[in-house]
Amino acid sequence: MTEWDWLRLVWLAMALSLVVATVRTHQIGGRKMLVMALAWACILMVAAGIASFIGEWVDETRVAPPPPDADPVLT
Repeated sequence: MTEWDWLRLVWLAMALSLVVATVRTHQIGGRKMLVMALAWACILMVAAGIASFIGEWVDETRVAPPPPDADPVLT
């Protein structure tokens, strides 16, 4: 583990506990909660698919920074 992994784990535990507390407060049933979780998973998978599809079309030579020796001011 790196030095920041424990902080990420604490943040994830707090976020999940907040979600669980909110769901329990609104007294959502198990079936409805499962449907909502699957719907959010589908939404996030579609968004990730769109992002990866767009990422394939990006010309990496235009996005990548120039090498340091290409600029005479920096050398």
